[in-house]
Amino acid sequence: MSYRLIAERMKKIFTRFRNIAAVFLVLFLTLQAVVSGQTSHEVAVVNNAFLPDVLNISAGDTVIWINTSGDHNVNGSQSIFASNPESFGNTVGNNWTFIHVFGIAGTYQYQCDPHVNLGMTGTVIVTEVSQDVLTIHFSSMGPHVGQTLWLSVIDDQTGEEVARISVMVEESFTLEVPGLEPGKDYTVDFYADFNGNGYYDAPPTDHAWRLTAEEISGNETVEFVHNTDFTDVEWEHRLRVLFSGMTPHVGQRLTLFVRDSQSGIYLDTIVVDEVAGPEFAVSSYVIEPGGSYTVDFYADHNGNGVYDAPPADHAWRLETGETTGDADLEFSHNVSFTDIFGTTGLAPESMAGEVRLYPNPARDKFYIVSGGEAPASVSVFSVTGARLKEVQNLYSAEEAVSLEGIGAGIYFVELTTADGSRRVGRLVVR
Repeated sequence: MSYRLIAERMKKIFTRFRNIAAVFLVLFLTLQAVVSGQTSHEVAVVNNAFLPDVLNISAGDTVIWINTSGDHNVNGSQSIFASNPESFGNTVGNNWTFIHVFGIAGTYQYQCDPHVNLGMTGTVIVTEVSQDVLTIHFSSMGPHVGQTLWLSVIDDQTGEEVARISVMVEESFTLEVPGLEPGKDYTVDFYADFNGNGYYDAPPTDHAWRLTAEEISGNETVEFVHNTDFTDVEWEHRLRVLFSGMTPHVGQRLTLFVRDSQSGIYLDTIVVDEVAGPEFAVSSYVIEPGGSYTVDFYADHNGNGVYDAPPADHAWRLETGETTGDADLEFSHNVSFTDIFGTTGLAPESMAGEVRLYPNPARDKFYIVSGGEAPASVSVFSVTGARLKEVQNLYSAEEAVSLEGIGAGIYFVELTTADGSRRVGRLVVR
């Protein structure tokens, strides 16, 4: 789907909806699906029916139900449909948007509770995406026997790493990488830690190579014979957080921030739109050997889409200490919360009345919707209180506030009106 077609679709949706926040949520998820290579499907909830009432999708796809009128809901709970692989659904209401990512293959039944007697039911059929195995045979690796070899497989379409492996080098050995999708192109980067310092140095200090596996079709094998045609693969060291016991937050959004502990600068923001299960992992690739990093993260426990100080939301902090390369942190759910942005005492409704920021999360700009007096000034502050941007005389919701020069993270937006009244809200920048 092209961005032009998405824009046209959103223009039509905008004319139908009063709920602007819902419009931009749909836009955000649709664009995200395009970037990630997954597919987003829409179901209209109208005239006591789900249209279409049967969907055939692939595992990992997103379904967006859009209710434009009437009191309806989506109920796919296992208490009603015992054969559903998992439960999903929302509460009865009007003018809502409900989103669910189907990660488990199978057939899902659902209904609208108030109108099931009118035949208001639906089905989602989820097909498992077939996956292939890439086998790499290494030979003549004598110069590196006993050294550590690191290998990364990257999906060329999404830029995401699908596998990372480290092994002790032998004269000849084989690595298998499962989970590749047919028809896709992959880049295989690997290096031998030739100087033995535990992390990557550009060739010739370490020896590194790059292979390509194009249009994977079935299980494939690649032969690699040691050579000195090195490539600086610019290896990115991985910081991974291994989560366990996260049952209280399954289905909720989790946001993770990586900061340089010394400078306090935010280096990366990762958003898990929906926690799929109690055990999962989140990876970032911004760390460097010798650095120390703070990892802040929170689950949107109250479901309002922004950070609120615990216990409204549940937030925690981890420290890496000094890193020497790739780093893993283990986290088991607990109730020892940390107010990671120091907002205790700032009420969630502090941006009161009809004022809304959208989209939120934002990327390169955001807009202000106000049902009352237009703001005389708009300021964006860092979580430490530094004013990063100020815009005067912003009178129209059609006028965007640029986020140029502002990196990913959590920010506070202050609106000041001509009479001096002040409202503060939170903005997530991705």
